[in-house]
Amino acid sequence: PCAVDKIPGFSQGDSSVQDAGAQRAAVLLDVADGMTVLDACAAPGGKAGHILELADCSLIALDISAERVARIRENLARLGLKAERSEANGIRIWRVVRQIRPRFTRSAVAPSRIACTIASSAVPGP
Repeated sequence: PCAVDKIPGFSQGDSSVQDAGAQRAAVLLDVADGMTVLDACAAPGGKAGHILELADCSLIALDISAERVARIRENLARLGLKAERSEANGIRIWRVVRQIRPRFTRSAVAPSRIACTIASSAVPGP
């Protein structure tokens, strides 16, 4: 094992490290160009990055705190990618989709896909 920043190409955005679940989630979403995708538990950004690599889509990346959202932005920037919007909602993860759903129902563009990996390995336990 070694630190991720020691992996050749990692700092330049040529490679990423993510668990199998995050990799699989992006593929299972079956994203396509032009879709709007909501990643409701997006930190640290590996899944969000993979989604953006799979399709030319609009990604909204949310997480519980500003610190976690900063990690999303850092990882996407390292990969040369950008979410349409990334923000912290300051609520418990299990309430994320319920909190933002009214925003989309009043909006002209509802998400085509929603990813919400609540049991993420990147989230510390209670």
